[in-house]
Amino acid sequence: MRLDAFRSVLKVPGLRTLLIVGVFARIPLSAAPLVLTLHVTLTLGLDFFEAGIVAAAATVGSAISGPWRGHLVDKHGLRRALLPSVIVEVLFWGAAPSLPFVWLVGAGFIAGAFSLPVFTVLRQALGAMVRGPQRRAAYSLDSIGTELTFMLGPAVFAALASVVSTALAMYLIGASLVLSGIALMWINPPTRSVEGAVEGEDASSPDARATGPAYTAREFVRSGPGLAILAASACATFILTGTDVGIVAFHREQDIVPFVGVSIASWCLGSLIGGFVYGIMHRSRSPYVILLLLGLATIPIGLASSLWLLCVLAFLAGLFCAPMVTAASEAVAGMVREDSRGQAMGWQGTAYTVGGGIASPTVGLTIDHFGAHGAFIAAGAIGLVIAALGLGLGRIKRAKREIALDI
Repeated sequence: MRLDAFRSVLKVPGLRTLLIVGVFARIPLSAAPLVLTLHVTLTLGLDFFEAGIVAAAATVGSAISGPWRGHLVDKHGLRRALLPSVIVEVLFWGAAPSLPFVWLVGAGFIAGAFSLPVFTVLRQALGAMVRGPQRRAAYSLDSIGTELTFMLGPAVFAALASVVSTALAMYLIGASLVLSGIALMWINPPTRSVEGAVEGEDASSPDARATGPAYTAREFVRSGPGLAILAASACATFILTGTDVGIVAFHREQDIVPFVGVSIASWCLGSLIGGFVYGIMHRSRSPYVILLLLGLATIPIGLASSLWLLCVLAFLAGLFCAPMVTAASEAVAGMVREDSRGQAMGWQGTAYTVGGGIASPTVGLTIDHFGAHGAFIAAGAIGLVIAALGLGLGRIKRAKREIALDI
Protein backbone atom coordinates (compact mmCIF):
# COMPACT_ATOMS: atom_id res chain seq x y z
CA MET A 1 0.00 0.00 0.00
CA ARG A 2 1.20 3.53 -0.71
CA LEU A 3 0.16 7.05 0.27
CA ASP A 4 1.96 8.69 -2.65
CA ALA A 5 -0.93 7.63 -4.89
CA PHE A 6 -3.13 10.18 -3.14
CA ARG A 7 -0.41 12.84 -3.16
CA SER A 8 0.16 12.56 -6.91
CA VAL A 9 -3.56 12.76 -7.65
CA LEU A 10 -4.02 15.87 -5.52
CA LYS A 11 -1.30 17.61 -7.57
CA VAL A 12 -3.39 17.37 -10.75
CA PRO A 13 -4.51 20.95 -11.63
CA GLY A 14 -8.14 21.59 -10.70
CA LEU A 15 -8.74 18.20 -9.12
CA ARG A 16 -8.59 19.39 -5.51
CA THR A 17 -11.13 22.14 -6.21
CA LEU A 18 -13.42 19.65 -7.91
CA LEU A 19 -13.29 17.29 -4.92
CA ILE A 20 -14.08 20.14 -2.50
CA VAL A 21 -17.09 21.23 -4.57
CA GLY A 22 -18.16 17.60 -4.74
CA VAL A 23 -18.13 17.35 -0.95
CA PHE A 24 -20.24 20.49 -0.61
CA ALA A 25 -22.68 19.31 -3.30
CA ARG A 26 -23.19 15.92 -1.72
CA ILE A 27 -24.06 17.24 1.75
CA PRO A 28 -27.65 18.14 0.74
CA LEU A 29 -27.86 15.11 -1.55
CA SER A 30 -26.91 12.80 1.32
CA ALA A 31 -29.62 14.26 3.54
CA ALA A 32 -32.42 14.62 0.97
CA PRO A 33 -33.83 11.04 1.10
CA LEU A 34 -33.72 11.01 4.90
CA VAL A 35 -35.43 14.40 5.20
CA LEU A 36 -38.12 13.37 2.70
CA THR A 37 -38.67 10.17 4.71
CA LEU A 38 -39.01 12.18 7.94
CA HIS A 39 -41.33 14.66 6.22
CA VAL A 40 -43.67 11.94 4.98
CA THR A 41 -43.64 9.91 8.21
CA LEU A 42 -43.53 12.73 10.79
CA THR A 43 -45.09 15.81 9.20
CA LEU A 44 -47.59 14.08 6.90
CA GLY A 45 -48.12 11.22 9.37
CA LEU A 46 -47.88 8.41 6.80
CA ASP A 47 -46.08 5.04 6.79
CA PHE A 48 -42.63 4.09 5.52
CA PHE A 49 -44.23 2.52 2.46
CA GLU A 50 -45.65 5.90 1.40
CA ALA A 51 -42.27 7.48 2.06
CA GLY A 52 -40.75 4.84 -0.23
CA ILE A 53 -43.23 5.76 -2.96
CA VAL A 54 -41.95 9.35 -2.98
CA ALA A 55 -38.37 8.11 -3.23
CA ALA A 56 -39.34 5.65 -5.96
CA ALA A 57 -41.01 8.40 -8.02
CA ALA A 58 -37.84 10.49 -7.89
CA THR A 59 -35.82 7.41 -8.79
CA VAL A 60 -37.91 6.61 -11.87
CA GLY A 61 -37.46 10.16 -13.11
CA SER A 62 -33.72 10.02 -12.53
CA ALA A 63 -33.42 6.57 -14.12
CA ILE A 64 -35.17 7.71 -17.28
CA SER A 65 -33.11 10.86 -17.70
CA GLY A 66 -29.67 9.64 -16.55
CA PRO A 67 -28.27 8.23 -19.83
CA TRP A 68 -29.79 11.05 -21.89
CA ARG A 69 -28.28 13.73 -19.70
CA GLY A 70 -24.93 11.95 -19.74
CA HIS A 71 -25.12 12.06 -23.53
CA LEU A 72 -25.79 15.81 -23.34
CA VAL A 73 -22.62 16.26 -21.30
CA ASP A 74 -20.67 14.28 -23.92
CA LYS A 75 -22.14 16.30 -26.78
CA HIS A 76 -22.78 19.83 -25.49
CA GLY A 77 -20.67 20.23 -22.35
CA LEU A 78 -21.31 20.51 -18.65
CA ARG A 79 -22.94 23.92 -18.33
CA ARG A 80 -25.80 23.27 -20.72
CA ALA A 81 -26.49 19.95 -18.99
CA LEU A 82 -26.59 21.46 -15.47
CA LEU A 83 -28.65 24.63 -16.04
CA PRO A 84 -32.05 22.84 -16.15
CA SER A 85 -31.15 21.04 -12.91
CA VAL A 86 -30.51 24.28 -11.06
CA ILE A 87 -33.88 25.70 -12.16
CA VAL A 88 -35.83 22.58 -11.19
CA GLU A 89 -34.10 22.31 -7.78
CA VAL A 90 -35.30 25.83 -6.97
CA LEU A 91 -38.89 25.01 -7.92
CA PHE A 92 -39.13 21.60 -6.25
CA TRP A 93 -37.55 22.32 -2.87
CA GLY A 94 -39.33 25.66 -2.68
CA ALA A 95 -42.74 24.01 -3.09
CA ALA A 96 -42.25 20.50 -1.62
CA PRO A 97 -42.86 21.35 2.08
CA SER A 98 -46.40 22.57 1.32
CA LEU A 99 -47.42 19.83 -1.13
CA PRO A 100 -49.90 17.04 -0.22
CA PHE A 101 -48.68 13.48 -0.63
CA VAL A 102 -50.05 12.86 -4.15
CA TRP A 103 -48.60 16.10 -5.47
CA LEU A 104 -45.31 15.36 -3.73
CA VAL A 105 -45.05 12.08 -5.62
CA GLY A 106 -45.57 13.80 -8.98
CA ALA A 107 -43.20 16.63 -8.17
CA GLY A 108 -40.65 14.10 -6.96
CA PHE A 109 -40.73 12.41 -10.36
CA ILE A 110 -40.01 15.68 -12.18
CA ALA A 111 -37.32 16.65 -9.67
CA GLY A 112 -35.70 13.24 -10.12
CA ALA A 113 -35.63 13.65 -13.89
CA PHE A 114 -33.73 16.91 -13.53
CA SER A 115 -31.81 16.20 -10.31
CA LEU A 116 -28.29 17.56 -10.04
CA PRO A 117 -26.11 14.74 -11.50
CA VAL A 118 -23.24 15.25 -9.06
CA PHE A 119 -22.07 11.64 -9.00
CA THR A 120 -22.02 11.25 -12.79
CA VAL A 121 -20.34 14.60 -13.41
CA LEU A 122 -17.61 14.09 -10.82
CA ARG A 123 -16.81 10.54 -11.87
CA GLN A 124 -16.70 11.52 -15.53
CA ALA A 125 -14.49 14.53 -14.80
CA LEU A 126 -12.12 12.50 -12.61
CA GLY A 127 -11.90 9.86 -15.33
CA ALA A 128 -10.85 12.58 -17.78
CA MET A 129 -8.33 14.24 -15.45
CA VAL A 130 -6.43 11.09 -14.38
CA ARG A 131 -5.58 7.72 -15.90
CA GLY A 132 -4.52 4.20 -15.02
CA PRO A 133 -3.75 3.43 -11.35
CA GLN A 134 -4.27 7.10 -10.49
CA ARG A 135 -7.94 6.73 -11.33
CA ARG A 136 -8.49 4.30 -8.46
CA ALA A 137 -6.90 6.76 -6.04
CA ALA A 138 -8.99 9.63 -7.42
CA TYR A 139 -12.21 7.65 -7.17
CA SER A 140 -11.27 6.58 -3.66
CA LEU A 141 -10.69 10.20 -2.62
CA ASP A 142 -14.10 11.05 -4.05
CA SER A 143 -15.64 8.15 -2.10
CA ILE A 144 -13.92 9.34 1.08
CA GLY A 145 -15.35 12.81 0.52
CA THR A 146 -18.74 11.24 -0.05
CA GLU A 147 -18.57 9.45 3.28
CA LEU A 148 -17.63 12.67 5.03
CA THR A 149 -20.78 14.24 3.63
CA PHE A 150 -22.89 11.29 4.74
CA MET A 151 -21.45 11.65 8.22
CA LEU A 152 -22.31 15.34 8.32
CA GLY A 153 -25.37 15.84 6.13
CA PRO A 154 -27.89 13.34 7.55
CA ALA A 155 -26.89 14.10 11.15
CA VAL A 156 -27.36 17.85 10.79
CA PHE A 157 -30.50 17.78 8.66
CA ALA A 158 -32.14 14.94 10.62
CA ALA A 159 -31.69 16.88 13.86
CA LEU A 160 -33.01 20.03 12.20
CA ALA A 161 -36.01 18.21 10.72
CA SER A 162 -36.96 16.42 13.94
CA VAL A 163 -36.28 19.26 16.39
CA VAL A 164 -37.31 22.33 14.35
CA SER A 165 -39.29 21.36 11.23
CA THR A 166 -38.96 19.27 8.09
CA ALA A 167 -39.95 22.31 6.03
CA LEU A 168 -36.89 24.32 7.12
CA ALA A 169 -34.64 21.34 6.42
CA MET A 170 -36.11 21.01 2.91
CA TYR A 171 -35.65 24.72 2.15
CA LEU A 172 -31.99 24.54 3.19
CA ILE A 173 -31.42 21.42 1.09
CA GLY A 174 -32.80 23.21 -1.95
CA ALA A 175 -30.63 26.28 -1.39
CA SER A 176 -27.51 24.13 -0.97
CA LEU A 177 -28.21 22.18 -4.16
CA VAL A 178 -28.69 25.36 -6.18
CA LEU A 179 -25.40 26.79 -4.92
CA SER A 180 -23.68 23.49 -5.71
CA GLY A 181 -24.99 23.49 -9.26
CA ILE A 182 -23.81 27.05 -9.81
CA ALA A 183 -20.38 26.16 -8.41
CA LEU A 184 -20.01 23.20 -10.78
CA MET A 185 -21.03 25.36 -13.73
CA TRP A 186 -18.50 27.98 -12.68
CA ILE A 187 -15.47 25.67 -12.38
CA ASN A 188 -16.66 23.69 -15.45
CA PRO A 189 -14.33 20.66 -15.03
CA PRO A 190 -13.20 18.77 -18.14
CA THR A 191 -15.28 15.77 -19.15
CA ARG A 192 -12.81 14.51 -21.76
CA SER A 193 -9.03 14.32 -21.63
CA VAL A 194 -6.89 16.53 -23.80
CA GLU A 195 -5.69 13.56 -25.83
CA GLY A 196 -9.28 12.50 -26.56
CA ALA A 197 -8.42 8.84 -26.19
CA VAL A 198 -11.07 6.37 -27.29
CA GLU A 199 -9.86 3.29 -25.48
CA GLY A 200 -10.33 2.15 -21.88
CA GLU A 201 -7.07 2.99 -20.16
CA ASP A 202 -7.24 1.25 -16.80
CA ALA A 203 -5.44 -1.98 -17.43
CA SER A 204 -5.48 -2.82 -13.74
CA SER A 205 -9.25 -3.27 -13.77
CA PRO A 206 -10.22 -6.94 -13.88
CA ASP A 207 -13.28 -6.07 -15.91
CA ALA A 208 -11.19 -4.12 -18.40
CA ARG A 209 -8.87 -7.08 -18.89
CA ALA A 210 -11.84 -9.35 -19.38
CA THR A 211 -13.62 -7.31 -22.04
CA GLY A 212 -10.70 -6.46 -24.31
CA PRO A 213 -11.51 -3.55 -26.65
CA ALA A 214 -13.40 -0.64 -25.05
CA TYR A 215 -17.14 -0.40 -25.63
CA THR A 216 -19.24 2.44 -26.90
CA ALA A 217 -22.11 3.32 -24.55
CA ARG A 218 -24.57 1.37 -26.73
CA GLU A 219 -22.32 -1.71 -26.76
CA PHE A 220 -21.71 -1.40 -23.03
CA VAL A 221 -25.39 -1.67 -22.03
CA ARG A 222 -25.87 -4.65 -24.35
CA SER A 223 -22.80 -6.62 -23.34
CA GLY A 224 -22.69 -9.30 -20.68
CA PRO A 225 -19.92 -7.62 -18.63
CA GLY A 226 -21.68 -4.27 -18.92
CA LEU A 227 -25.03 -5.61 -17.73
CA ALA A 228 -23.32 -7.48 -14.92
CA ILE A 229 -21.57 -4.39 -13.53
CA LEU A 230 -24.78 -2.36 -13.85
CA ALA A 231 -26.64 -5.04 -11.86
CA ALA A 232 -23.91 -4.97 -9.20
CA SER A 233 -24.12 -1.17 -9.06
CA ALA A 234 -27.90 -1.30 -8.62
CA CYS A 235 -27.52 -3.92 -5.91
CA ALA A 236 -24.97 -1.80 -4.07
CA THR A 237 -27.39 1.11 -3.74
CA PHE A 238 -30.19 -1.30 -2.84
CA ILE A 239 -28.09 -2.35 0.15
CA LEU A 240 -27.07 1.21 1.03
CA THR A 241 -30.60 2.59 0.76
CA GLY A 242 -32.05 -0.38 2.61
CA THR A 243 -29.54 0.13 5.41
CA ASP A 244 -30.29 3.86 5.51
CA VAL A 245 -34.05 3.31 5.78
CA GLY A 246 -33.51 0.49 8.29
CA ILE A 247 -31.44 2.76 10.52
CA VAL A 248 -34.22 5.37 10.51
CA ALA A 249 -36.81 2.69 11.32
CA PHE A 250 -34.67 1.37 14.19
CA HIS A 251 -34.48 4.83 15.73
CA ARG A 252 -38.24 5.28 15.40
CA GLU A 253 -38.86 1.91 17.09
CA GLN A 254 -36.49 2.87 19.92
CA ASP A 255 -37.92 6.43 20.08
CA ILE A 256 -34.46 7.96 19.57
CA VAL A 257 -34.94 9.71 16.21
CA PRO A 258 -32.70 12.72 17.09
CA PHE A 259 -29.74 10.29 17.36
CA VAL A 260 -30.16 8.83 13.87
CA GLY A 261 -27.20 10.90 12.69
CA VAL A 262 -24.93 9.16 15.20
CA SER A 263 -25.64 5.74 13.73
CA ILE A 264 -25.28 6.97 10.16
CA ALA A 265 -22.01 8.68 11.08
CA SER A 266 -20.66 5.38 12.46
CA TRP A 267 -21.67 3.62 9.26
CA CYS A 268 -20.04 6.31 7.13
CA LEU A 269 -16.87 6.31 9.25
CA GLY A 270 -16.42 2.63 8.42
CA SER A 271 -16.92 3.42 4.74
CA LEU A 272 -14.43 6.27 4.90
CA ILE A 273 -11.76 3.98 6.37
CA GLY A 274 -12.55 1.27 3.83
CA GLY A 275 -12.31 3.76 0.97
CA PHE A 276 -8.93 5.02 2.21
CA VAL A 277 -7.50 1.51 2.45
CA TYR A 278 -8.84 0.53 -0.97
CA GLY A 279 -7.41 3.69 -2.55
CA ILE A 280 -3.84 2.90 -1.51
CA MET A 281 -3.91 -0.72 -2.62
CA HIS A 282 -1.61 -1.70 -5.49
CA ARG A 283 -4.36 -3.21 -7.62
CA SER A 284 -8.11 -3.32 -8.05
CA ARG A 285 -10.40 -5.93 -6.55
CA SER A 286 -13.42 -7.53 -8.16
CA PRO A 287 -16.56 -5.49 -7.42
CA TYR A 288 -18.47 -8.77 -7.05
CA VAL A 289 -16.21 -9.97 -4.23
CA ILE A 290 -16.63 -6.63 -2.44
CA LEU A 291 -20.41 -6.79 -2.99
CA LEU A 292 -20.45 -10.25 -1.44
CA LEU A 293 -18.60 -8.99 1.62
CA LEU A 294 -20.93 -5.98 1.86
CA GLY A 295 -23.98 -8.24 1.85
CA LEU A 296 -22.48 -10.56 4.46
CA ALA A 297 -21.64 -7.61 6.72
CA THR A 298 -25.05 -5.95 6.35
CA ILE A 299 -27.23 -8.87 7.51
CA PRO A 300 -25.92 -8.90 11.14
CA ILE A 301 -27.02 -5.27 11.65
CA GLY A 302 -30.52 -6.73 12.04
CA LEU A 303 -29.35 -8.32 15.31
CA ALA A 304 -28.77 -4.93 16.96
CA SER A 305 -30.81 -4.35 20.11
CA SER A 306 -29.27 -1.06 21.26
CA LEU A 307 -27.86 2.12 19.80
CA TRP A 308 -24.22 1.28 20.56
CA LEU A 309 -24.49 -2.20 19.04
CA LEU A 310 -26.13 -0.77 15.93
CA CYS A 311 -23.24 1.69 15.59
CA VAL A 312 -20.64 -1.08 15.87
CA LEU A 313 -22.33 -3.36 13.33
CA ALA A 314 -23.01 -0.49 10.95
CA PHE A 315 -19.35 0.53 11.16
CA LEU A 316 -18.23 -2.98 10.16
CA ALA A 317 -20.63 -3.06 7.21
CA GLY A 318 -19.49 0.40 6.18
CA LEU A 319 -15.95 -0.85 5.61
CA PHE A 320 -17.12 -2.27 2.26
CA CYS A 321 -19.38 0.58 1.06
CA ALA A 322 -16.88 3.01 -0.46
CA PRO A 323 -14.68 0.24 -1.93
CA MET A 324 -17.73 -1.21 -3.68
CA VAL A 325 -18.70 2.11 -5.27
CA THR A 326 -15.08 2.81 -6.23
CA ALA A 327 -14.54 -0.62 -7.77
CA ALA A 328 -17.76 -0.40 -9.77
CA SER A 329 -16.94 3.08 -11.12
CA GLU A 330 -13.39 2.00 -11.92
CA ALA A 331 -14.72 -0.99 -13.84
CA VAL A 332 -17.07 1.14 -15.96
CA ALA A 333 -14.36 3.71 -16.71
CA GLY A 334 -12.05 0.93 -17.89
CA MET A 335 -14.69 -0.72 -20.08
CA VAL A 336 -15.90 2.18 -22.26
CA ARG A 337 -14.49 4.61 -24.80
CA GLU A 338 -13.76 8.05 -23.45
CA ASP A 339 -16.11 9.76 -25.90
CA SER A 340 -18.93 7.58 -24.53
CA ARG A 341 -18.00 7.74 -20.86
CA GLY A 342 -20.60 10.36 -19.93
CA GLN A 343 -23.43 8.24 -21.27
CA ALA A 344 -21.98 5.08 -19.71
CA MET A 345 -21.66 6.84 -16.36
CA GLY A 346 -25.23 8.00 -16.89
CA TRP A 347 -26.31 4.38 -17.27
CA GLN A 348 -24.42 3.52 -14.10
CA GLY A 349 -26.09 6.45 -12.38
CA THR A 350 -29.42 5.04 -13.55
CA ALA A 351 -28.48 1.66 -12.10
CA TYR A 352 -27.61 3.31 -8.80
CA THR A 353 -30.88 5.22 -8.65
CA VAL A 354 -32.96 2.21 -9.74
CA GLY A 355 -31.40 0.13 -6.99
CA GLY A 356 -32.09 2.79 -4.41
CA GLY A 357 -35.59 3.42 -5.73
CA ILE A 358 -36.55 -0.24 -5.61
CA ALA A 359 -35.08 -0.51 -2.14
CA SER A 360 -37.13 2.31 -0.61
CA PRO A 361 -40.65 0.83 -1.05
CA THR A 362 -39.44 -2.79 -0.83
CA VAL A 363 -37.55 -2.32 2.40
CA GLY A 364 -40.26 0.04 3.66
CA LEU A 365 -42.87 -2.67 3.19
CA THR A 366 -40.58 -5.16 4.92
CA ILE A 367 -40.23 -2.79 7.88
CA ASP A 368 -44.01 -2.29 8.12
CA HIS A 369 -44.49 -6.08 8.39
CA PHE A 370 -41.36 -7.36 10.17
CA GLY A 371 -39.76 -4.37 11.88
CA ALA A 372 -36.47 -2.59 11.36
CA HIS A 373 -34.33 -5.75 11.57
CA GLY A 374 -36.00 -7.07 8.41
CA ALA A 375 -34.52 -4.19 6.40
CA PHE A 376 -30.93 -5.26 6.99
CA ILE A 377 -31.60 -8.94 6.36
CA ALA A 378 -33.44 -8.25 3.10
CA ALA A 379 -30.81 -5.79 1.84
CA GLY A 380 -27.88 -8.07 2.66
CA ALA A 381 -29.54 -11.14 1.16
CA ILE A 382 -30.08 -9.37 -2.18
CA GLY A 383 -26.38 -8.50 -2.19
CA LEU A 384 -25.39 -12.13 -1.71
CA VAL A 385 -27.55 -13.26 -4.62
CA ILE A 386 -26.30 -10.68 -7.13
CA ALA A 387 -22.67 -11.11 -6.05
CA ALA A 388 -22.92 -14.88 -6.45
CA LEU A 389 -24.40 -14.46 -9.95
CA GLY A 390 -21.66 -12.02 -10.96
CA LEU A 391 -18.90 -14.30 -9.68
CA GLY A 392 -20.53 -17.27 -11.38
CA LEU A 393 -20.74 -15.49 -14.73
CA GLY A 394 -17.09 -14.49 -14.40
CA ARG A 395 -16.05 -18.10 -13.81
CA ILE A 396 -18.03 -19.28 -16.85
CA LYS A 397 -16.41 -16.63 -19.05
CA ARG A 398 -12.91 -17.53 -17.87
CA ALA A 399 -13.61 -21.21 -18.47
CA LYS A 400 -14.74 -20.47 -22.03
CA ARG A 401 -11.55 -18.47 -22.71
CA GLU A 402 -9.38 -21.29 -21.40
CA ILE A 403 -11.18 -23.82 -23.59
CA ALA A 404 -10.75 -21.54 -26.63
CA LEU A 405 -7.02 -21.21 -25.91
CA ASP A 406 -6.60 -24.97 -25.59
CA ILE A 407 -8.30 -25.48 -28.93
